[in-house]
Amino acid sequence: MKDASFWSQALFDLGPFALIVFFALVTIPISKSQFEKDKNSRLHQGVYLVNWIFVFLLGVVVTYIWVSLHIVRQAEIRGEIRHIPKSIIITNDADVNDDLYTQKKDSSHRLTLYRWILISPHPMAEGTTIPIVMSKGEDASFEVSLQVKKSFYNGPVIVDYDEPRNVFSLVDGSASTELKMRNLETSDGVKKSSRSYSPSFPFVKTVFAQSDEGNAPLKERLDSPDPVTRRDARNELATGGGQSLPFIDSVLKTEASSYRLKLGCLIALNLMPPMPLEERLSLDSLVFIVRSIGSTDANLRGEARKFLEEKGSAGIEKKLRLALDSPRKPSSRFSDTEIALADMDLLYNLGVKEKDLYKQPQEDSHMAAAISAFSAGWDARKHAANSAQMYFSKALYGWALALADRSAIDKGPSGQKKPELIEAARQKFLEFIAAAQAGGRDHPYPAPAQIEQAKRYLANGTL
Repeated sequence: MKDASFWSQALFDLGPFALIVFFALVTIPISKSQFEKDKNSRLHQGVYLVNWIFVFLLGVVVTYIWVSLHIVRQAEIRGEIRHIPKSIIITNDADVNDDLYTQKKDSSHRLTLYRWILISPHPMAEGTTIPIVMSKGEDASFEVSLQVKKSFYNGPVIVDYDEPRNVFSLVDGSASTELKMRNLETSDGVKKSSRSYSPSFPFVKTVFAQSDEGNAPLKERLDSPDPVTRRDARNELATGGGQSLPFIDSVLKTEASSYRLKLGCLIALNLMPPMPLEERLSLDSLVFIVRSIGSTDANLRGEARKFLEEKGSAGIEKKLRLALDSPRKPSSRFSDTEIALADMDLLYNLGVKEKDLYKQPQEDSHMAAAISAFSAGWDARKHAANSAQMYFSKALYGWALALADRSAIDKGPSGQKKPELIEAARQKFLEFIAAAQAGGRDHPYPAPAQIEQAKRYLANGTL
């Protein structure tokens, strides 16, 4: 019989396989010899039977392990992403329920080739989306959606990038299909992350989104250089609803807050359900949001416009107007001119909403509300500096549009347009043009297309 050191070393080297040898060479012969000496002993009979049961179970387990290692293979999709400029970096996406790996292969030119592999326990269903995150610069991140086909498991999947058109396409022989893309730096690009994971398959050196930052404070994650981390942090902030508003307010009202923090908080606000924000957000935060529609950054400008369209309310406008009319104005980092411009922009959007609800002459209450909003927006200029007066012409433009809509909808008994309504719209467009051009060449109106539209209406009566 082998000594204990032999079996301990065999167990260390062979794992569960050594147990079968141990039972077959040691325990079964011993229990068999004891059983043959006294076949009437239930104890020896039971020990002998238990040994054989253990051998059988071990055989099943070892067979299962062997089959898993050598027969059952995980499903793999392999491919390439070609012609990627060096300015674009692929960072994967934690929303992938299976393990996605990428390998960057630098070329001799300015373009880069990425090889990638997706591993899943079973073949993915046709139509399943594989999201791949691309980062272009610090704050330009987007997600490319690749739809699984059965043919993906037959050979390499080639994705090609057309830089002039900024389009990713799935190449299948001579045919190509344009892939969907979405901006991760907007509220349209935020979605819930299915899980965080740490793959262990040693395929290549891989860049993973969603690292240890998942446990970092929310403020750090909102300001993270990783686009997926930022997106998930925005989603988490939005899920907090009203409980997140104090944090959002502290970021937006602070001039020193970073761009990413401000954008993340504004995106979270746009993802939240409607609520009376004027009660929870400070004057500075509201003015910052509304005035961001004039931002040079497209993402911030788009989110501010979305806020105005979806969450701009009479309650917020009342708060802005109260700040302007108050004899003792509250402490604010914004001037009266900026608050007045924010009030005008909000009133303009409220007016447009009412204008668009006017569908027939009987709905004149909507038209009256629209004209009232545009009129109040134009009057807000009295709180602004002379150099900013021109910008309030926007309210006159909305007012003229409302009158033009009324002239087209409210017709006479025989279906003809009413001359007095057409004339009212013409006069308001003339008033708008005069106010918009008052700044001259030194201070041009920022929306020349509106002036051209007004002139077109004056020329032929169409918008």
